Order: sequence, then structure tokens, then C-alpha cells
Amino acid sequence: MSHATVPMLTDTLSEPPVSPAPADADHRARLHELLRHIHDRNPFERQQVAVGDSDLIDVTTIHAAAFDRICTLARLAHEDNRAIAVTLFGEVGAGKSHLLARLQRHFTHHGSAVFVQFNEKQGPPSTLAQRLLRSLIGSLTWSKTNAWHDTPLYRYLETLMGSEPEAKSADEVEIRCATALARLARRMQPSFARHAVYRLLTLFLRAAWCVKAAHTHDAARDASTDQTHDAAPDAPTGQPHDASRTQIDAQTKQTLDALRAEIAVRRLEGDGLDRDSASVLGYRGPELVSGLPAIDAEMALQTWMILAQVLHAVGQPIVLAVDQVHNLERPQILAVARLLHEIKDRVRNVLIVLSEAQNELTSLIQTQAIPWATWERLGENKLELMRLQHSEGRQLLEAQLEAFFRDFETIPALAEQWREDTLYPLGREWLRHVFDGHPEGLRPRRLLQLAADRWRQVQAHLVAALRSAPAADSSHPVQPPPPNPTP
Repeated sequence: MSHATVPMLTDTLSEPPVSPAPADADHRARLHELLRHIHDRNPFERQQVAVGDSDLIDVTTIHAAAFDRICTLARLAHEDNRAIAVTLFGEVGAGKSHLLARLQRHFTHHGSAVFVQFNEKQGPPSTLAQRLLRSLIGSLTWSKTNAWHDTPLYRYLETLMGSEPEAKSADEVEIRCATALARLARRMQPSFARHAVYRLLTLFLRAAWCVKAAHTHDAARDASTDQTHDAAPDAPTGQPHDASRTQIDAQTKQTLDALRAEIAVRRLEGDGLDRDSASVLGYRGPELVSGLPAIDAEMALQTWMILAQVLHAVGQPIVLAVDQVHNLERPQILAVARLLHEIKDRVRNVLIVLSEAQNELTSLIQTQAIPWATWERLGENKLELMRLQHSEGRQLLEAQLEAFFRDFETIPALAEQWREDTLYPLGREWLRHVFDGHPEGLRPRRLLQLAADRWRQVQAHLVAALRSAPAADSSHPVQPPPPNPTP
């Protein structure tokens, strides 16, 4: 069937079935879904990713050496309790952002590092350090359940104070946490011995522990109530006045504890607090007439230093990723470079990953947008991402196609073709033709662009050919058209 005579999907879907048997009707319905899926979508149009994408399609064998090296450097930063820097570079579209997304997913899934992606680079240089601190605190307080006791920061502080024996009261939690932090402070410079960050961490843990204890108590009470109702369904359901009042008081305290944890986190991020918010954390005195001002750059850096050592004590390095600074204004680039320079010199237990396009990186260094002294630090380790060769390109496209057709892989006409050609409907001959025209290899983004063009070429042909597939108990191989000359 030629392309010129292929009916469009709308024609296919408008044809009414002719008294189909039940199996044929089910097959037709599934085929209807598949045809619409093929007609409406192109699995290769999304050629850029952002760190944190939940639907990332990843092929771990691509850039595996660079991935392994970064993981090793993160481990060394923790083992030696020092700052290490690595610069990740390559052509535009080489897969740098994709690799950072893989690293974030890996460290988060395995709990082997705190991954911090610094996206708030835009803005006044004067607030850059606080924005970077906010990114760190955000990574430490992210939670699927939005519960403070379900955050990494809570778990790390609980590990630091020791979970054995189990704490019986909020006062015990506060004392044990403060004692553990005091031991940590003694190993740092003397000026940090009474730093405000230690108190904020203790207040956060105490407040979050109280919320967790209240949730546990509520769950136990509800379970007990259910058992009582099951045992005596005719018993009165009303509560005495004193019991209701006690429950209301408990809910009010739980709300206040959650608020106290939230305000402690805001202050850890460096935010200023009004007088009422500061008083919730227990601040007193005439200095609170106008509340607490936002912290300055030096205080933000000191907070980084302390948190890095808290994390070191519980086995967690920080991996700080900074991607594509070249699109900032020159004053902002200089500010980012200076801040990374400071972190490299003063913060321990951290791996700094600077990711940049090769030509842009060269320009930044030559024009001194990244000063030479800073580059000597950030460029102490260098990793270049190379172009893909045929086998890696095949794996990348296979992964995209597998994800695209996952819900339809049992359709006979499709399953038969995949047994013959894992690149169906693009075709393995098409991919061979592509790489024959690019013996130097291809950037991942360019390969996806070519695959998107190829998909548009075969789209109408595939819809029409699948339309002619027979009943559900047979297969009908559908051959893609031959490849066009590769641009």
C-alpha cells in the first residue's frame, strides 16, 4: 500500500464493525486505542529533560563511565570529609542534563547522598547564597506525604541522636539531639560552638517528633475505637465532655507543633521572621520588636558548613549540581563562580558538579566570567560526554519505543514485528543507514531529532497497515517503508 493511498486514522475509526465476535470486538477496541496513540503522539519529540523528571526514560549503559566516576567522587568526598569538584562538559545535546537527572534519581533511590540541584541562579547576586541554601534545605525537607517527620532531615537528625533506646518524651528528644549536635560542634571551629543553626535543628526535631507521636496516638485510638464498636455495636457513641475537650486540646497542640517545625525550616532557609513567628520558636527579648532579619551571605555559608557536617556524621555526602550558567548575565555568572569557589574552600563533605556545554565553558574561562583561580578549583576533575555509537543509539531508541508501546505489546501485529526487529517501526536498517552517514557518532539529542522525523514518515503507513490486521488470534507483520536519505 503506497503512502498516497493510506487512509487517515479518522477514516479507520469511523468504520463501524460488522457484527464482530466477542474476541474480535476486544481486538478492535485495543487496535482503536493503539491507532489513536500512534496518530496523536511522537515518542521522540521530547528531546530535553529536566532534573527531577519522574518519567525519565533512561539507558544506564549510556555515559556509564561518567556516572560511575561521579558516584565514586561523591563517596570520596564523604570518606575524606572534603570538598571535591568535577566539571561535566560536552557538545550541546550530549546528554549532560540527562546524566544529572539519572544521578539525582540514583542518589535519592539508594539514599547514598543528598542531591541538590541549584536552579535559582537568576536573581540579585546579593541573595545568591541564601537561594543556594534554600535549595539544600528543600532537598532535606521534601516529602511525599507533606509530613515533617517523613523528611530526610528528620530521619538524619533522629539517626544522629540515636534511636536506641526509643525516646519517651519531647524533652528527651530535645536533650539527646542537642547533646549530639554539641559533640559535632566541638569538632568544628570554636566560633560555631553556639551557632543558631544547632538550636533550629533541635527545635525542628522536637516539633516534628511531637507531630509524629500525635499521629501514632491518633491511629492507635482510632483502632481501639473500631475494635470497641465491633465488640459492642449497640454501645453509646457519644463522648464525655472532658474527653472531647482533651481531644481538641491535643489537636491544637499538634497544629502548633507543625507550625513550629515549619517556621524552624523557614529560618534554616534564611528567611526573616516577624515577631509572632519568632516567638513561636521561643525567641524572647527586646530585640524582637521588629522580628528577625533574613540572614546574610556569610551566615548562609556557615549554615551550609554545619549541615554538611551533620550529614557527614550520618553517612551522607552532598552532591551539588549546577547546570548551564552561560545563559546568565555576566554579573550573575561571576557571583555563581565566586560562591562555588567559597564552597569549595570552606565546606567539607560536598561534591560540586558543574555542567556546561564545551564551547560555552571555553568562552567563560577565556573571558574570565569564571576567574582562573575558580576554574582551577572547579576543573580539578573533568568528564567529557562523547557522542553515541550505533549500539548505544540502538539502546536509546529501543527504550523510547518500549515505553511508548508498553500498553499495547500484546497486540499480535505489534508483537510479531518486535520479535523480528526491536526498532520497529523505525527499522534497524534505517538506524544502520543513519550511522553509516555519521561515522563520528551522534549526539543523543540529534539522534532523537532524526528518530522523530522518521516517526512522522512511517506514522500514516503504520496506522493504515495495522488497520488491515486480521482477527485477534493471528499476527500480521507490518513492514515499515524504506529509509529516506539521512540529512
